[in-house]
Amino acid sequence: MGHKISSGIKIYLSFILYIAVTSFIYAFYIIKTQSDSNKIVELLIGSSSFLLLGFLYSNYIHKKGLIIGLSTGCIHILLINLIGLLALGEFSFKILPYSIFIISCGIGGILGVNFKKII
Repeated sequence: MGHKISSGIKIYLSFILYIAVTSFIYAFYIIKTQSDSNKIVELLIGSSSFLLLGFLYSNYIHKKGLIIGLSTGCIHILLINLIGLLALGEFSFKILPYSIFIISCGIGGILGVNFKKII
């Protein structure tokens, strides 16, 4: 049980580190170019982080990659919306970005099963 918790913490720490680095680079880009936020770049950052999340989870479990990836994506979308609801007091559901994130998490799940275990 302790090994599962420590590997789950490793997965989340690598996920948070990746999101922090990509968000820093994106914020630096916005400041230097003095442009509004670009929705395509936001989708690329989000889909790449969900791809990494699906990859890490299915690589750890190492079976049923698509199912693990899709369920992980759905759970994290719901958690993000719950945090947004508690923080802002409003619930917004955008079907296109969320479906892209869930599909990329499923693709990451498929890829994670095919590689040898990392964590």
